[in-house]
Amino acid sequence: MTTEHAIINKILSAGSPLSDWNVKVHCGIGAGFRKTFVVDDESDEGKYVCAMLNSNLARWFKMHGGANCGRIEALPIPNLASDELQEVLDLVEEMITAKERDPHADTWYKEFELNDLIYDLYDITGEEEGIIIRDLGLEDKDVEYNAGETAAASDESEEDWVSKDEIAAILRAGDAD
Repeated sequence: MTTEHAIINKILSAGSPLSDWNVKVHCGIGAGFRKTFVVDDESDEGKYVCAMLNSNLARWFKMHGGANCGRIEALPIPNLASDELQEVLDLVEEMITAKERDPHADTWYKEFELNDLIYDLYDITGEEEGIIIRDLGLEDKDVEYNAGETAAASDESEEDWVSKDEIAAILRAGDAD
């Protein structure tokens, strides 16, 4: 079995199909003309399902599992304990609040945290996450961050900058503690 098939099997065994959730999903166009999913429900359940559907994992699943706007209901959504659900909702709320204050706010770090949490919900390993990121073409988007500035705008040396990969390693190390 290929690693891609192993990832798909993990996703398929992770929870209840979208069709079991009491949420109406619409397919739209988001930033960069990427298909985005929107729900009519602003409840916690609606926000959770919306976060799951717009995650990197869901995008990858649609690419490899045959789900598209017409078949997104094939994506299983994990049933979470209240503390796990609250962790997802807190990240979603932080991003919503930031975008309400400034529609151009950079929420990359929170999106990264949310995607990392979603990988954990599906028991995706670091190697499998690397495959997903590669397949989505995200490894080329390794923008470095330093308190919201760009490297070109700073007088600091490159040693003072932290890459997304380094941030990911730090977050994962914190999860292991």
